[in-house]
Amino acid sequence: MKEIEIYLRKLLLSLYLFFRKSERINTELIISSKDKILLIRLNRIGDALVTTHVIKHIKEHTGCEIHVLADRKNHFIFENDANVDKTLVFPKKLKEIKLLHEQINNSNYHALFDLHDDVSTSVSFFIGLLNVKNKVGYNKKSKKLFTHLVPYLDPTKHHVMERSLQFLNFLNIPFDQNKIKVNYQPTNEALQYADELINNLFNEKKFLVGINISAGSEARFWGIERYKKLISYFSKYDVNILLFSSPSEIEKAKQITENEKLISAEPTFKKMTAVLKQIDFLFSPDTSLVHIASSYNLPVFGIYINYNTDHVVWYPYNTEHEIIITEKPNFNELEFDSVINKLKIFFERIYYGKRNS
Repeated sequence: MKEIEIYLRKLLLSLYLFFRKSERINTELIISSKDKILLIRLNRIGDALVTTHVIKHIKEHTGCEIHVLADRKNHFIFENDANVDKTLVFPKKLKEIKLLHEQINNSNYHALFDLHDDVSTSVSFFIGLLNVKNKVGYNKKSKKLFTHLVPYLDPTKHHVMERSLQFLNFLNIPFDQNKIKVNYQPTNEALQYADELINNLFNEKKFLVGINISAGSEARFWGIERYKKLISYFSKYDVNILLFSSPSEIEKAKQITENEKLISAEPTFKKMTAVLKQIDFLFSPDTSLVHIASSYNLPVFGIYINYNTDHVVWYPYNTEHEIIITEKPNFNELEFDSVINKLKIFFERIYYGKRNS
């Protein structure tokens, strides 16, 4: 039934776009400190994180007032961002969506930017009905909705963060691509909590390895026995080891390590990311933590699924990293030995490099 629903929604959007008159205009869009703009980015935590660099550069260059329309799953990322002046949350109920629609139409936005890398049916219909003078989006299937189009770089050749840099090019905002990072920092309160936690867990300060087992789906769980072997491998070095888990997968974590105290299953994202900032090396499946790690300049070894697609995976951008990719739908056939051979070379370079420094 879900597949039928998705098909019908896409069909309805295609018909809507086919009969809709294009809004495109060729005038240059200039944003000043007096303007107020709306950026739209729904979906998951990772989707929010890989747009934070765009927000940062727009705020620093223009000084404008920035509002973000986010999702219930990712709104807290923007609420924690000092560059965002206001965060709106996209509701599910039709009555609430109508109220949000009226609120935006009455807010005198100078422009809105659809930051979605894909074409979202819900967002497309919503944008199409908004009375905002300037609407900016990628030159894709939904291009009739926008007054200004941004080039969409080939996703098989360019990282998602590179693709979103086209919004900065469109606004003539300068940037150094080699310095582009996810922009996220935990609160001082969370950092203090993490500092106390690590000091209580480990009597001696050593190189700290973080192993994250959670990635939001069973397909991206690498397996209890493999994680046990991974802990055994890292234990050969003079390091401390901390296992990261979502609260929902704490029982899996307990099966992996004998010492339950060395499991970080923080109840909030703020605390989890603050604890992450304490470590020196992260092993993780593809999930939002790898983007947080990139904002900390934390070396990452990642395991990724790239099933039925040739798009560039969302690896940690502009951060030291190494990844292994499987084209299978899950990690069931990603054997430990094939991972450890590549991990050993990368880890020892980071580990001995930091010890020698």
